[in-house]
Amino acid sequence: MPNAPSKFWTRVVLVTLSSLITAAVSHAACAPPRSAPGGNTIWVEDLVVPANTTTATITARLSTSAAVAGGQNDLSLPATLRIHSNSNGRPDCAVNPTIDKSGSSFLFRPNDCVGDACTSMRALVFATDNLEPIADGAVLYTCNIDVTGGGEFVVTGVVLGDPDGRRIAGAAGRDGTVCIDDAPPPTPIPTASATAPNTPTNTSTRTQTPSPSTTATATPSATPSATHTPTLTRTPTTTPTPTQTATTTNTATATATATASATETPTQASLCAGDCNRDLEVTIDELILAVNIALDNAGVVQCPAADHDGNHEVTIDELVSAVGRALDGC
Repeated sequence: MPNAPSKFWTRVVLVTLSSLITAAVSHAACAPPRSAPGGNTIWVEDLVVPANTTTATITARLSTSAAVAGGQNDLSLPATLRIHSNSNGRPDCAVNPTIDKSGSSFLFRPNDCVGDACTSMRALVFATDNLEPIADGAVLYTCNIDVTGGGEFVVTGVVLGDPDGRRIAGAAGRDGTVCIDDAPPPTPIPTASATAPNTPTNTSTRTQTPSPSTTATATPSATPSATHTPTLTRTPTTTPTPTQTATTTNTATATATATASATETPTQASLCAGDCNRDLEVTIDELILAVNIALDNAGVVQCPAADHDGNHEVTIDELVSAVGRALDGC
C-alpha cells in the first residue's frame, strides 16, 4: 500500500501550486498599458487604477509623422467613467500648456446636455496665434474623471490639420481603457503543520464482502398512447362585392403668372460660419484656414464662409463664431 507520509506531502505540494496559480491569474486581470500607435492618431492612454479608486485623470496624446497644427476628436462617456464638470458646465479638461494651443475648447455633447444625458465630449486643440506643428507623442489634453468601474473611452471623429489649413489624410483614433486592479493579494504559501504518522503500521485486514443477490424486477408492459383524431372544421369564405366609385374630372383653368427675377436664397450651409466646404460641419482644418486668412496668410476666396459679414476679411469675432459652430454644429 502507498506510504502515508508520501501522500501527505503530495497533497501539500498540490495545494501550494493551486494557490500560486490562482494568485497569478487574479493579478493578470488588467493588461499592461499599450505602447503608442503609429500613423496620424489621437489616442487615450490605457489606465490601471487600484480598487476603490473614485477619481482619476485620463490623457490624450498625438502620434504623427506629419506637421499637425491642430486636432479634434470626440470621446464617448461610458456610464462607469464620467468626466467632471466645471462650475460653468464645461468638461474638466485642460490643454497641455507646453504645446501652446490657447484656443482649445471642450464641450459636452449633445448640445445643452446635463449630467448623465451627456454621452460624449468634443475636444478642439488649436490656437489663433500659433500654427507651429505639435510634436509626435505630445500630450494634447487631460481630463479629470469619476470612476465607478472599469470601461473604455472610444475615440471618434478625429480630424487633423496642417499649418496651412489642409486636412491630413488617414487620421484615426485609438480607444483607451480604464481597468480596476481589484485582484486580492497573493495567497500565502501554506506551512505544513500537520504531523505525518511517525510509525506507519502495516496491518492487513481481510474483509469479506457478501456477493450481491440478484433480484428479478418485473418490467411493466407499455401502455399504448391515446390516438388524437383531428376534426375538420369548415370555415365559410366571404367574397367581397366590388363597389363602383364615381370619378370626377376637374378641368383646370390656366392662369398666366408673371415670372419674377431670380433671387438667391441663402442656405443653411452658407450661413454656417467657417464651413469652408459647405458640408454643414466645421472641422479643425477649416478653423486653421480661417486663422490663416485672419493673419493674411491666405485669401478670403479660399473660405468665404469664414468671412461671415462679407467685408473681405476674417476678424476675431468670426473666428469665435466658427469655433462655436465646430463645437455646437451648424
